[in-house]
Amino acid sequence: MSAQGSTNRDLALALARAGFPVFPCLEADGLAHDKGGMPKRAKAPYTPRGFHDATTDANTVAAWWAQWPGAVPGIPTGDASGLAVIDGDINRETGEPEGESEIAALGLDLPGAVRVRTQSGGVQLLYRHAEGARTSSKQAAPHIDTRGAGGYIVAPGARMQNAASYRYESRNLAAALRAGDLPPYPVEVVEAAIAARKAKASTTGDDGESFIIHTAADRTEATDAETIEVVGALLAEASNDLCREDWVKLAFSLRAAYGDTLRDDFINFSLGYVGRNPCTVEAARHVWTSAGKAKKVTGIGPALRLLKQAVGPDRFTAAWHETFNRTRGSASVGKVGKVGTKAPEPTPLIREMPESAPFPVAALGPLRDPAEAIARATEAPVAMCAASVLASAALAAQGHRDAETLNGTAPASLFLLTVAESGERKSTADRLAMRGVRDFEADLRTDYDIQRDHWRDQHEVWKATRAKIVGEKKADSAAKRADLQALGPEPPAPLKPHIVASAPTIEGITKHLPELRASLGIMTEEGGALIGGHSMKAENKLATCASFSAMWDGSPLDRWRAGDGVESYTGRRFSAHILVQPVAAEALLSDPMANGQGLLARFLTCRPASRIGTRLRMEKDAAAEAEIASFAARVRSLLSRDLPLADHKRNELAPPILPMSREARDVLTAFAREVEKAQAPGGPFEDARAFASKTAEHAARLSAVLTIYADSDAAQVTGETMAGAIEVATFYANEAARLADAAIVPPEVADAERMRLWLLGSWGEPHISARAAAQRGPFKVTDRARKALRKLEAHGWLIEANGAEVECRPRREAWRIVREVQP
Repeated sequence: MSAQGSTNRDLALALARAGFPVFPCLEADGLAHDKGGMPKRAKAPYTPRGFHDATTDANTVAAWWAQWPGAVPGIPTGDASGLAVIDGDINRETGEPEGESEIAALGLDLPGAVRVRTQSGGVQLLYRHAEGARTSSKQAAPHIDTRGAGGYIVAPGARMQNAASYRYESRNLAAALRAGDLPPYPVEVVEAAIAARKAKASTTGDDGESFIIHTAADRTEATDAETIEVVGALLAEASNDLCREDWVKLAFSLRAAYGDTLRDDFINFSLGYVGRNPCTVEAARHVWTSAGKAKKVTGIGPALRLLKQAVGPDRFTAAWHETFNRTRGSASVGKVGKVGTKAPEPTPLIREMPESAPFPVAALGPLRDPAEAIARATEAPVAMCAASVLASAALAAQGHRDAETLNGTAPASLFLLTVAESGERKSTADRLAMRGVRDFEADLRTDYDIQRDHWRDQHEVWKATRAKIVGEKKADSAAKRADLQALGPEPPAPLKPHIVASAPTIEGITKHLPELRASLGIMTEEGGALIGGHSMKAENKLATCASFSAMWDGSPLDRWRAGDGVESYTGRRFSAHILVQPVAAEALLSDPMANGQGLLARFLTCRPASRIGTRLRMEKDAAAEAEIASFAARVRSLLSRDLPLADHKRNELAPPILPMSREARDVLTAFAREVEKAQAPGGPFEDARAFASKTAEHAARLSAVLTIYADSDAAQVTGETMAGAIEVATFYANEAARLADAAIVPPEVADAERMRLWLLGSWGEPHISARAAAQRGPFKVTDRARKALRKLEAHGWLIEANGAEVECRPRREAWRIVREVQP
């Protein structure tokens, strides 16, 4: 047995003895064949059932390595091993570690994960298996695979036949298991990344390559007969160097599109395989038969793409020329269109977001007047003013009572996120809504100065007395202990006079919790600084999202400190209002981790229509000023009331529950059922299920805030108040659905739209070339300009016209500009 084989055998036996099931995999290409006679690729299983054969039995493992001495050990992922893996591959064209960069960008490289450098230069992150971890390929990002249930990996430490190895970069798996701190696989973050990528593909229309036929007259489509003729011709002349995956995909595509029409063409093409192990007729027939069970490939598009790669774009285009010249006469063919579909009319690349619905200000009950007053005083959008009023009221109310929900209780706290452009008077409106809070903080500062001076004197006396007791030489230990007990504990410093953090980090909040009041607010008019700040960096984002979620839930907050262990803070309440500009909001709203953690579902988010350009009233509104002052006084009064604290605690709440009346519960129950139905496929909340699933709780929290603001000693939430809260919650649910539907514009689409606007507004010629676009247009890098032009072509704003004159010279690569869309 070679040194490589001995290493792999010893590794397999060690893993089996440690309780990890293993099975043998190919150490190089072509060392075994599948049922159809095709050669297997490296890392494929030797055994018939693959990872299903994995075992911890040492005798079986030894027998396998006696049969296949060079095999590399595979480990099944999922429940079998308790492991789940995120695999970041290199870019096969450039060799760059694209997968590793994508993992970091998505926040998937959690501290404590075991890092393995793969034989190709990629990276694997090993996690503790979690329910929902599944196996996927290129779904989370172009260079990321995941391995959970139904998957496997080559064991770290294994060596391939070419001596390439899988090696640990930091601590090994055994060390992580001994420490017991291997982090769980981030299921929600991965699934959110997969969902976001699918949504991006569906909204941009970028599903690979758009096949459109351009004849001399107009764009048209190929008939089935023409397509079959072209595909048959290309199969006859193309060199078959496809990998097995693409070969199977070709069969599935051909058969899904045209049944058995191209069967013989496919088999003949397969027999021309130029790899090391020739293809047999039996193998080709086996794959063709299997293709009859295709579930995912449903058309000819994948086959056309593969054949274009095989013969090259020039020959691919020429084949269509030849067919069209014979069937239709002379035609100038550019690209080939999806069979059986009409070429689309040019459409904007960026879908305009529909207008926000009017905010139901009448449903705010006691908060209606202050919200409308601030809107009149500032002429800012009503929804933005209402959000600021709700945030201040929630901060004032949350410490006094907890809300009853349909399934238990929840804090009477609200998280709000308001998106508005610069110039919408966000700061002005929020300052007016927060006036009562700031007045209360001023009261706290005055009291704090007095309390601090008193505490300093008290503390000095305590220190001196304690030092005297400890230093008394004549007293025995028992006497000293009695004196120290009589002295009592160290006097605590007065609580800091702050209840609002404007530029917080999670670390800063948890660090200062022991010296702050139990009811706090996170309120900032510059949300971009929070979203783009330290707390939301890739390495901190997961912890930040989890901590914000715990704050909303009313769960304990933990602080981990080196040397001091863990401190847990309970009985805290937090409300938040983040005002942010659209560019920063888009980064947060499209963030897979913020979505996957459920953080955004906890925010009441809105993006009201702009009022800029319509704010023509310049005089003061005395009635509005009076109402704002009244609101500030009520907020200040609520904040000044004693909070219900836990026994012997000075900043840990134990708030009583504010129950719902029978009518309120019935109304909320009916609403919850309606929202549940609306989440079904095709329903209005299908794409906003995360928020919709919490809408009933949002309504319960809103009803509690409205009730406590009106009367902090109220016996229960009334049906009328609940109905108003439901109307407000429905507004925010519709906003969540609207914002989820709005396309978050990828950079390549933004480039294309910028190029389109330049072509229509600044370029006077009927044609454009990549060279001219780079020299004259918005992007000075030719490749970037070309990509923008190709994207415009895919969306119908350009028509390929190679050879057309641009700037008085024929250009090899050129397009005709579509300047008008026909009705």
